[in-house]
Amino acid sequence: MAVDKSKIVVLGGTVMDLVFPVRDLPNWKQAVQAKSFKMYPGGKGLNQAVALARLGSDVSLISAVGFDDFGEQISDFLQMERVNHDHLQVVKDGYTDVTSVFVNEDGEVAYVGWKGISDTEITKEQIKNAEEIIKRADALLITFEVPVRIIKQAMEIAKTKKTLIVLNPSPPLDRLDTPPYELLNYVDALIPNEWEANQFLRTNSESDQLAHNLHEMGATISCVTSGKYGCSVATKGKVKSYPSFSIGQPVDKTGGTDAFCAAFTVCTLSNYLKTL
Repeated sequence: MAVDKSKIVVLGGTVMDLVFPVRDLPNWKQAVQAKSFKMYPGGKGLNQAVALARLGSDVSLISAVGFDDFGEQISDFLQMERVNHDHLQVVKDGYTDVTSVFVNEDGEVAYVGWKGISDTEITKEQIKNAEEIIKRADALLITFEVPVRIIKQAMEIAKTKKTLIVLNPSPPLDRLDTPPYELLNYVDALIPNEWEANQFLRTNSESDQLAHNLHEMGATISCVTSGKYGCSVATKGKVKSYPSFSIGQPVDKTGGTDAFCAAFTVCTLSNYLKTL
């Protein structure tokens, strides 16, 4: 259920996806031929912002692109999709992030990405400049495409105004990095997939246990997704599993989790606003 013109801010990455439909991935020293090649604006931040706009929300995206053709195409796409990109920083001497997406005949995907701008050019100054839109927002949806220090800064601003804070901890941080468990003190809803949750907790558990553990660590609502097996949601000390719904043979699963995060945010926000 969509919230009419709810104000939502998304903090995350924008990339240009280079999509190759292939039967198999090559081994080292081998080559395969793709059936076609296409380019699409992507990135978890962009995907989630566009999905929210299509659900009827008033969306602003905080992100960064390079001063290049890809950056211009992304800006045009966001405008077409009715996503406010006043806080999309254009880095004069930078190149827009790119991801190669390999899609097999079952719609399963594999990725090779280069994250340069999202990791270095979304700055504390940019978040400070966006402070007013964060304070006016009903919800703040964040991905791990940006540095943890920037995420914490945005969360601290949002928390002063009772803004619903939703964190999608994806892509997962390097296993050598210490997980930022302190972020869970700010989070109203946490939405990792099973692999990301295990990476975050440094465990090897199933979705029900993962949802429970993340909820116990501070997340008010913890929703761990498991693809075709559905999701597990922990809240108020209880865990409930929900099945997925079959919609036929998938063509391309890229952005599927992002669409879920957007819909989950809208539905959660609908109930959250009733409590204020």
